[in-house]
Amino acid sequence: MSRLILVDMDGPVVNYLPMWLDEYHRNGGEYVKPKQCEHYEMVHNVKNTGILYASLQYPLANAPPIKGAVDAILKLRKAGNHVVFLTAAPSLHCVRANELKLNWLRQVFGAPQDDFYISCPAHLKKYVYGDVLIEDNAQTIQEWKQRHTGDAILFKAPYAPTGVEWNAILELLLSDPVCPNFI
Repeated sequence: MSRLILVDMDGPVVNYLPMWLDEYHRNGGEYVKPKQCEHYEMVHNVKNTGILYASLQYPLANAPPIKGAVDAILKLRKAGNHVVFLTAAPSLHCVRANELKLNWLRQVFGAPQDDFYISCPAHLKKYVYGDVLIEDNAQTIQEWKQRHTGDAILFKAPYAPTGVEWNAILELLLSDPVCPNFI
């Protein structure tokens, strides 16, 4: 059974945060450890947001994929599923963010076939239709579930410790054609 699988790019597929903070420090910002920042509130936890945004371009182009993400997504595609990558809308401070993220996806996954890439503000993800949502923000999952009957899977991250990793997601999605409305 072919499903439309929505995958949050920032977190489940790639984690820019450590590289972004290193680049920020190299460019003259203070030293900030990833554990000091909530992923979604990072901009509020640094002293110089100008340097922070200027430091974003390198990580967007060069961050490594999350362990297991590439293999899992390729297997989901091979099983006939359609994968849609969701990413936060670009900041006005880094207008090339979408271009860099799309180039990153092409480098890692090859040229898009029938997959899509959607850029939208995080608070609007709840309006994007899919059969399955893989997301690292529990609040986004709750908002999405209020509008859709599809399955939602919380991806494990430092700020989402109860989530699951790619091997479990892959097992769940490939072993059972109908997920149990999982979170």
